[in-house]
Amino acid sequence: MYYNHVDTLQALLAAGADTAVRYGPLALTPLLAAATYDRPDCAAALLAAGADPAAVCSQGKTAAQRAADSSSHTAAVLGARPEPSV
Repeated sequence: MYYNHVDTLQALLAAGADTAVRYGPLALTPLLAAATYDRPDCAAALLAAGADPAAVCSQGKTAAQRAADSSSHTAAVLGARPEPSV
């Protein structure tokens, strides 16, 4: 993951970094990690580079769902909406 360094992330993306690589027990992609750790600037850069917003983690959640779960600033970048309560 490219923690807190959007300039570094953009340089890596320009050099061909894989936006679909997965890591950790949750099988997070960089976009899923940006949503999880509330990095809207990184999420925007990853989306602009073609990251798949429909990719799901091992819990079956998309980046938008992970962002909405935590009421993060990244939710706005991903167009996330909280799940309706039943």
